[in-house]
Amino acid sequence: MLRAAGFEIEASADVLSAQDVDTTIELHATTGDTVGMQQVEFMLANDVPTEHVEVIGRSRLTVGPGERAVWDFSAQGSLGG
Repeated sequence: MLRAAGFEIEASADVLSAQDVDTTIELHATTGDTVGMQQVEFMLANDVPTEHVEVIGRSRLTVGPGERAVWDFSAQGSLGG
């Protein structure tokens, strides 16, 4: 699907990386009892001066400070820890 969308794909045993001109997507393998998506990290186009947190259902979206945002789906992230 990513190749069809124009991304260049690189894969190792632990990481799949897909890149186009504007976006990089990395999928990391998990081990042990971890199942499902745990976290999505974003690089923002502009700096955000202060951290902003939103709890969305059982997930937690943290934006800033800086150019980074993290959407955490793990129990630890959604509980605020």
